[in-house]
Amino acid sequence: SHPAGFLKSIETKVRPYLEKIGFQLRDPATYIRLRDGVEINKIQFQRQRINEKICVNLHVNYAFMLDAAINGKVENVPDFLPSLIDDRLHPPKVTDKWWPFKPESIDEIANLIIEKTEPYFEPYRINGQISELTPQTVVLGLPDYFEFLCIDFHFYTLAKLNAYKGK
Repeated sequence: SHPAGFLKSIETKVRPYLEKIGFQLRDPATYIRLRDGVEINKIQFQRQRINEKICVNLHVNYAFMLDAAINGKVENVPDFLPSLIDDRLHPPKVTDKWWPFKPESIDEIANLIIEKTEPYFEPYRINGQISELTPQTVVLGLPDYFEFLCIDFHFYTLAKLNAYKGK
């Protein structure tokens, strides 16, 4: 668990915004959004016990990639959700950020969640940039937003995406 009140303080600042854009609070450390019945976006707080710090993980997956039946309902998204694409929330010019459990961290985390959530998830919209992938683009060089996957998984994802779209 996290220090008493820390996540609650962040929740107070970000929950209205996240609910407005379709996220639901799954548990004190996890928000999930199921967009268009297929796009799964997850924001999850992770505690580092050794140094007593916290990070914010951003996850993307799609219902058609999972074995579980989602049926267009966020409550059917499994608690353990393998990430197709994931990253950590971080300020500009930093690639990996862990915050101490201090009051000033609360505002920085909340502000970054509000500022970066939509821009982060936008390229992965089912009809967004990810839908423009072709075998040629995978071979020639992947867009930055897709760089986290190995080449075999790119083709697997592309095949599943095209099957879902009826191509």
